[in-house]
Amino acid sequence: MTPLEEIMRRIDGLPAAEAAASVRSERERCNQRRLDLIEKASELTRQLAVCETSDKPNPKMAERLRALRDRANEERQAMTDEASVLNALLLDIEGMPIPAASAKPTASINSVN
Repeated sequence: MTPLEEIMRRIDGLPAAEAAASVRSERERCNQRRLDLIEKASELTRQLAVCETSDKPNPKMAERLRALRDRANEERQAMTDEASVLNALLLDIEGMPIPAASAKPTASINSVN
């Protein structure tokens, strides 16, 4: 079962407010995981730079670090995609957001005088 199918199963039959809260919670989990993966990829990139610029470069270690970084970036992209799907699901549950009323006054000072 895909993560989206699992979420759909969990929210099936729930009132809109509870379903939206569940989807928001899952989206936050995705976003946190995405941030963790960004940090991990950054650290792997730093380690790769050190490995490649050291006095004795280690090609095998560099290859391994590159593979780990690529895997972290792929997983980060998957989390980004999942969060995007969850955003769309949240819009389906709650409907499109209502634009805020304009702060612009309907009458100007010149028209009053």
